[in-house]
Amino acid sequence: MLQERLNSIVEELGDVQTLPELKALYCFGQLEGNEYGDADVVPHLKVAVRRLRSKVEEPTVLQDDIRAQIDALQAQLSDMAVRATPKPPVQPVARGSKKYRLLKLDVSWSTKPQVHAIAAILGAHVKEGDVVDEADIVKMMVANEAVLNTRQGGRRIWDYYKGDHMEGLTAHGNVEKVL
Repeated sequence: MLQERLNSIVEELGDVQTLPELKALYCFGQLEGNEYGDADVVPHLKVAVRRLRSKVEEPTVLQDDIRAQIDALQAQLSDMAVRATPKPPVQPVARGSKKYRLLKLDVSWSTKPQVHAIAAILGAHVKEGDVVDEADIVKMMVANEAVLNTRQGGRRIWDYYKGDHMEGLTAHGNVEKVL
């Protein structure tokens, strides 16, 4: 083996920091013509293994001033936590509810059982001509979900059947939106 190549291999072995890295370098050398198995390289390889096995990682020692800063910051944080007052729970924003006027209860125009159930529920709680908040109507529908006979919730049924579409109560003049 040439002395220049031996020097470069020895230099590579000296740069290795961990045993897995040394093993990878050795395996690579095996592929490159078995240079690391050469009689001139084996003693240097053994020295590198001993060096890495005896290498003890020294724990990082914090300097006293850094330790003092950490302690001061921890004390500050604990003091702030003690002084902090819990915030009151946030109340939901009350929005203006829509209002509807019940004009008539006749829903003979519909073949949907949910429309007839909605008319029956409204008729049980509201007189024709009365104005009702949508929130109250939804409460009525939710309380009588069994009468609606559907998997949909009371709010969803009301939201669908109150509309201006072909099956909506507004379109057929049963209810009207009050401004």
